[in-house]
Amino acid sequence: MGNFPPLIDTLTTRVRDTQSKRGQVFRGDVRSANWDGGGDLSSGLDTTATSGYLLDYSSGAIQTTAIYAQGGDLGTLSVTGYITMATNGVIRTASSGQRIEISNADRNVLMFYSGDASENYPGRIVESTNGSGDTRTVQFATYTPRLDQTVGTQVDAIGAFAIRSGSPDGTSTAPGFVFGTAATESGGGQPLEIRIQNSIPLITDGNVKLIGATERLTISNLGSASSPSIAIGALLTDGIYSSAAGSIDVTAGGTKRLAVNATRVRAVNTSFLGVPIKTTTGDPSSAIEGDMYLNTLDNKLRIYADATWRDVLVW
Repeated sequence: MGNFPPLIDTLTTRVRDTQSKRGQVFRGDVRSANWDGGGDLSSGLDTTATSGYLLDYSSGAIQTTAIYAQGGDLGTLSVTGYITMATNGVIRTASSGQRIEISNADRNVLMFYSGDASENYPGRIVESTNGSGDTRTVQFATYTPRLDQTVGTQVDAIGAFAIRSGSPDGTSTAPGFVFGTAATESGGGQPLEIRIQNSIPLITDGNVKLIGATERLTISNLGSASSPSIAIGALLTDGIYSSAAGSIDVTAGGTKRLAVNATRVRAVNTSFLGVPIKTTTGDPSSAIEGDMYLNTLDNKLRIYADATWRDVLVW
């Protein structure tokens, strides 16, 4: 009996040393007093639980209603509710290298890191809002860094946006659609350009408008009689093309029918050239030099020459 106090002191000291060096050691489940679920998480989430937490010893799983963390890596994490970031929080797919990060440090930002050694800034999609009330809209601005081969550094290409139509690795096929306000990558986009390429059609149910004094629609493909640059209809053989610099041609059925250049307008590959027909008496109220028309009421073919209308044929 006299040896019990030293023995108790020794055991207490060992327990205290174990706790200070290794922390608490539990040989079973740990649950809060308000845990109202079962005791087995080996099959996943306990949907019957509404409060508290459980540390399942046998499956090595933890279920709780909320987790607050300042950093670190998580392995397999199954979330049925929400992951809420505090101010300046970041969720990322990897700690470094090629990865995706979601941040709310400034505005809501989705960042794409390539892992390239020369990368100074990631590609980003930045959310912002515009307007108020019923007119309030959410806008997204894209920032796509590129490698400047001249100076070896990256710059932000504000507004650059590309959708690839080929290989998902982004190396074997140029983007099918590019919109950008700065040069982006080889084969895809120049300043203030919207480009649709790789034979991707542009389909719209409305109107395409160019508004402004300097805007224009430029088509680099000159086309041909059988494949015009601007095709009209489903056959794609009726339309407008350019057979040479300074020339505009009209094709129908895959054959040139009208040629226009700086010196003349000429009908080709046709047996007839029609002129405007007037069915009321008298000449048109306005005309320019070289105008011609056929008047079926006055029975005359008339031409405007030397500032006056003249008969070419009367019957």
